[in-house]
Order: sequence, then structure tokens, then C-alpha cells
Amino acid sequence: MRRITCILLSIILILTRVNAQNLYPVKVEGCAVSTFCLDCGDPKATYDEDSFDQIIKAINTKYNLKGASGQIALQVLVDSSGNGCVLSHDDASKNALTLDLIQYLDHCKWKAAIDENKPVASSINIIFKLSNDQLSGEIQRVDMDAFNDNMSNPGTPEIYNKTYHYKNPSLSSYEITVWQKENSDLPNDMSQHCVADKNDDIWYGTYSGFVKFDGKNIINDKKSN
Repeated sequence: MRRITCILLSIILILTRVNAQNLYPVKVEGCAVSTFCLDCGDPKATYDEDSFDQIIKAINTKYNLKGASGQIALQVLVDSSGNGCVLSHDDASKNALTLDLIQYLDHCKWKAAIDENKPVASSINIIFKLSNDQLSGEIQRVDMDAFNDNMSNPGTPEIYNKTYHYKNPSLSSYEITVWQKENSDLPNDMSQHCVADKNDDIWYGTYSGFVKFDGKNIINDKKSN
């Protein structure tokens, strides 16, 4: 039997001090910074209140929002110099109001996140809501507890197609094994990078340490190595 093994390591959004990515389905091109963290820092990145209030006022003046409802979520990258750039949003229709919000947020005044006493690039989420004939907006901070809960073992997957036969004869019989921190020595299910060495061992950089997988065993690498 050919044994196909896999480690389920979620390559996803990252917590603090690691590289992040676009959160929403509609990506906006043009942001120069490629390495940033997700809502990290102490204090975290935020907007200049006067500048942000001007955005709300400009939209409410320009558009007739009577009877309008709903919300628009935008991910804004605030670099270490306090410059803003919209990375992604959730409005697939790309209506004029959303395009205006992107322009306004790109030119808004921002305050960079501080991590280890120095400014760092960080993305934050801005939620604009349409209600009572007006637009309002606020930062939606990442709930790290909910984020971690979302990464828990979802349980045994349900297989819908039980009759499919692979045409490749070498895959006529196979087995898939899934390892997670709940059933193995993995320190964390979340990973940003992996690489195979010349011995075909796979190395994973998890968020709780460096591990090696030799096809059978998961070996935690010592930090001193």
C-alpha cells in the first residue's frame, strides 16, 4: 500500500510579530510594504481622529444615504512611518462609495503600531456601517482568543464522494494521515513556511517552534540549535 501522509498545518493569517496577508477577498494593488503583522503592537496602529472624522463627513455630504443599510470592511496597512494603504476589502461590486473610501483611507493620517519600542508595519480592519441614513466607521480589533479557538481541531472530515477511483495505478490504494497538535508532538497547528532538505525530511516553522518531520515522526528542534 502506498502511504500518503500529510501534516495539517494551517498556513493562515498570523498573530503578532509575524508576516500577515490579505484578509478580504477583493485585493487592492499598490501597497509597497510586503511584510507586516496583523493588528500587533502596544499601542496598536490607529487613525488620527480628526482626519478620520473628515472622511465620515465627506462621504455623508457627497452621497444620499437615505434608506441605505449594510457595512463595508476594509483592511488598511499602516507602515512604520504612519502612512496608510488599503490592502483588501469585502465589496465585490466595487461601488463608487467603496472606491472613495479607499482613496480617503490612503490619504488619512495614521499612527503606527509600536512593538519593542519601535514603530512597525501593521494592518488593521476598518468597518464602515450604513444605518439611519448615515455612514459611521470604527476599527475592529482582532479577537485573539476567538482567533485561536477558530484554529482548534474541526473534527473528522466528511467524505462525500466514496466511489471515485484514481486512474493512476500507483494510487489504487492509499491512506491519508493527519497530524495536529491534539494527536502529535506538533507544538502548534499554524505555520508560515516549510522546506524539504536533501534527506527528504520536511521542516516546518510553526508559531511555537521549529519541527522536523521524517515521514513517521515529528521532532521538535531545540531553540539553541
